[in-house]
Amino acid sequence: MQNQKQNQMTRTRLYDLVRKILTEQPQTRADDYLLFLAIVQDKFIATSISVYEMFTFHADYRLPSFESITRARRFVQKDYPELTDKEALEARRTRERTIRDYVRKRNAKQNHNTRIC
Repeated sequence: MQNQKQNQMTRTRLYDLVRKILTEQPQTRADDYLLFLAIVQDKFIATSISVYEMFTFHADYRLPSFESITRARRFVQKDYPELTDKEALEARRTRERTIRDYVRKRNAKQNHNTRIC
């Protein structure tokens, strides 16, 4: 139970930090890597660490995962559509449609092959 409360607090803090960064740094709305960099810089404002050290010791530094950051960005942009980069959103939607079409075609082909055998 304590761990769940701690995880919820961490998610809330990450959501708030992502919202702050998206508001103050509009270029991060279109680029998840820039958003990740801004979060790392916010966390280590007075510290300089190497990329190797950051990725090797991310748990020790209590860095959120890239997936958690992008998930938080999606939640923030759902709640605050004005923090969405329109071109990036359209590119993400196009990429999603392409992937869905590919999976549908692959599944249809596998189902067809299964029936033949």
